[in-house]
Amino acid sequence: MLCAALAFAAAPVAYVTGCNTTQQSIAVKTLGSVHATADAAYSGYISHVLDTHETNGVPAVANAYREFQTAFSLALVAVAGNTNIAVPQPVFDAAAKLTTTINQAKGAK
Repeated sequence: MLCAALAFAAAPVAYVTGCNTTQQSIAVKTLGSVHATADAAYSGYISHVLDTHETNGVPAVANAYREFQTAFSLALVAVAGNTNIAVPQPVFDAAAKLTTTINQAKGAK
């Protein structure tokens, strides 16, 4: 049940690890929350672009989203391989950068 929050994004890791430890379960749930938030922000931005046709910020936002996905993937591997690890900081940094980039792009006209 604890792995269900991330099953859509990390099914192979969730099944391999089984989320056997409390710290690992917390890390997986945290990653799931961060991933869902980043996806929602990106989807919201794309909807904004479709509504307003303001496309100047799309390359920067797409790049920030790719960077987030890379950091997320690396964090997922790290969490899967270590039962006592907290979520690596680069995931939070990449999510913050994505949010900042989206806000800047929405402000740019």
